[in-house]
Amino acid sequence: ISGGDATAERDILLDFRHVNDQDAVMLEQAVAKSDIPQVTRASHRIKGASRMVGALALAGVCERIEHASRANDWPAVEAGMGAFHQEWRRLNAHLDSL
Repeated sequence: ISGGDATAERDILLDFRHVNDQDAVMLEQAVAKSDIPQVTRASHRIKGASRMVGALALAGVCERIEHASRANDWPAVEAGMGAFHQEWRRLNAHLDSL
């Protein structure tokens, strides 16, 4: 996407961080409200964006949450949130170091 331009890469990742943080808040609010359709949308958005920037661990966690929400498996959704927060914080720490 960036054509190897380091400045463009950083700008893309900063944009990703901003949008991803908003989507993470959306996911957290959906879980707090037990809103399965919104959990599905938010986890799907984060999964796709994370894959695009190579954040595969976060994408994997979101994929599990998305599948659980599509199966209406609320205990699995809630169980996945711990791993989500761990990977989200880890990714943000990396992005903050750029």
